[in-house]
Amino acid sequence: MLSKVTKIFKTYTNYLERLLGILDPNKKYVFKWLILFSIVISGIEIIGISAIMPFIAIATNYNIIETNQHYKLVYDFFNFSRPSYFVFALGFALFGFYVVRGLLNLLYAYLIRKFVEEQYLFFANNLFTTYMWMKYGEFTQKNSSNMTKNIMHEAAYAANFIFSFMTMLSEVFILVLIYGLLLSMNYQITIFITIIFLLSGIFLYYFSSKRIKRCGDQRAPVQEKYYEILNKNFGNYKAIKVASAQNESLSEFHGISLKFVDITVKGGLYQNIPRFFLEAIGFIIVIVVVLYLTYVQNGSDIAYAIPVLTVFVLGLYRMLPSVSRIIASFNTLLLESKAVQIIVQELGITKEILGNEKIDFSNSIFFENISFSYQSNKPVLSELNIHILKGSKIGIIGESGGGKSTLIALLMGLHKPNYGTIFIDKQPLTEDNLKSWRSKIGYIPQSIYLFDGTIAENIVFGRTYDENKIIDVLQKAHIYDFLLTKEGLDTFVGEGGILLSGGQKQRIAIARALYGDPEILILDEATSALDTETEARVMNEVYDVASNMTLILIAHRISTLEKCDKIYKIEDGKLIV
Repeated sequence: MLSKVTKIFKTYTNYLERLLGILDPNKKYVFKWLILFSIVISGIEIIGISAIMPFIAIATNYNIIETNQHYKLVYDFFNFSRPSYFVFALGFALFGFYVVRGLLNLLYAYLIRKFVEEQYLFFANNLFTTYMWMKYGEFTQKNSSNMTKNIMHEAAYAANFIFSFMTMLSEVFILVLIYGLLLSMNYQITIFITIIFLLSGIFLYYFSSKRIKRCGDQRAPVQEKYYEILNKNFGNYKAIKVASAQNESLSEFHGISLKFVDITVKGGLYQNIPRFFLEAIGFIIVIVVVLYLTYVQNGSDIAYAIPVLTVFVLGLYRMLPSVSRIIASFNTLLLESKAVQIIVQELGITKEILGNEKIDFSNSIFFENISFSYQSNKPVLSELNIHILKGSKIGIIGESGGGKSTLIALLMGLHKPNYGTIFIDKQPLTEDNLKSWRSKIGYIPQSIYLFDGTIAENIVFGRTYDENKIIDVLQKAHIYDFLLTKEGLDTFVGEGGILLSGGQKQRIAIARALYGDPEILILDEATSALDTETEARVMNEVYDVASNMTLILIAHRISTLEKCDKIYKIEDGKLIV
């Protein structure tokens, strides 16, 4: 049993060390002050319990004032004329003390909750920052539902892990001090209470703690699947409607919901068992103590023991919630320890570190012997040599999976070549100048994501708002006149641009790309979903807009590239001119 307790202590000490390692550095001093505050609160709790005994003793026997030198000293110092006045004064003093005690406890509860919520904010912000700055290759291996879950829930669980630890620590301080007080008053009764609590703790550990740990391990993957199903169905809503597959979607969601609810209910049940169990144990202990004192007096009344009994009853009254909270907090640590592992693991993801070195693009882009493969698999691109002059119009064609989009990802610095170098005016493209290079690129992907906001918000997309510039790029994209028939820049696009046609979405995407004043415009099969007539019209507009830019087009249809200066064909990772 001792070895298991030691193992558990080491495990959660390790969790705490790892968690403290990722705490907001600016808030670590608050953590230390809160621990100190919890010790002060513990001391006040002991005073609150121990102060009742002399009050009851004096109130039931005025002679104690004369026989106790400390009470006599206070009585004479304040010049009380009657013992009853002394009792009233002591009562009012205790009343004031308990009011202050309550306010301090309230302040402590506020401070600890504020600290925990600030840590949640810190974890959530750090996770989001990590995801936004992670390398593109790693991002493609991630599940968006899982990342959302980590930010919204795992960060909160990890913060609650801290709250549970601090609660447990505070209650341990209180428990130890109360235990010391009771031990000094009657060690036989205190030892009896200790044995009962130890046996109860062992029972609760084996009965509920292991089950709670199991619930915690099951929760994370089930919750991840829960989000995945929601995103999958909302993202494919049109296809589901057409296929009349709502029942299949509902069945899948219902199944995972049942699992999630089952885990939540069981976890809540196992966490509540200690409280109800210990309440029953507390009443039993009080009854046994009274019977023990009656037995010691051989059937006589136990009026003499009322002050001591009162302290034990109050001590138990305060100890039972402490023991219950300690066990509940420990169970929460078990339940939410997985969140700590997830947060530590996710924050350990390698971030993309970009320098501020400037790079000029005056003459050409040169791919020299570029080779690339994903995770050491079959090469996607092999020994490519491509020369792109500034201001030229370049077409890239090939079958799906041939490496066209990978080539563009390399050009934008989203992937790093395994072999070879990309030169911009004979200057190698590196992480030191990649930020400067990306600022010169306007990118229009095949799948265009428009969020549920206005046209203006979708154009600006986190950049500085300039109304005149927004109007200018919308005019260049040949969609401004259409918007004037609606709500202008305040026209809502709907989630995913559902309120716009395919051609209109493409024009918004073009305007968004132009808003960054790019020198290079890249279209990655951006018109493949359009009909031939709409595609031809959009492409004519693209060629017109990009007349003074370097234009790189990826397409399946050769007709899309008819105005290009040069067309490259990528086949099985090889370049065919």
